[in-house]
Amino acid sequence: MVCYWLTSTTISLVQVWLLRIPAVRQFFKIPAIVNHKVNTHVQQTDVPKQGFMDAFRQSILVVCLKKFYFRILEYLIRYRGCTLYYRA
Repeated sequence: MVCYWLTSTTISLVQVWLLRIPAVRQFFKIPAIVNHKVNTHVQQTDVPKQGFMDAFRQSILVVCLKKFYFRILEYLIRYRGCTLYYRA
């Protein structure tokens, strides 16, 4: 297993190293890497920057609310005989 990993990684690194040489890229007719400009027209000032812990807390809250919501639905369906469909 280690032999396979070592061989595969070595071949991949050599391939990446060779493909970074412009002469090799020209020989194989590989187009040049395109560097796209950052879109300066989009203003993100109205979107507040959220830290990692804030995003983590928010995702935990969403998961807890979904679990609570599905518990209520399960209770209504199982014990109250409610359905999720509108009865005319």
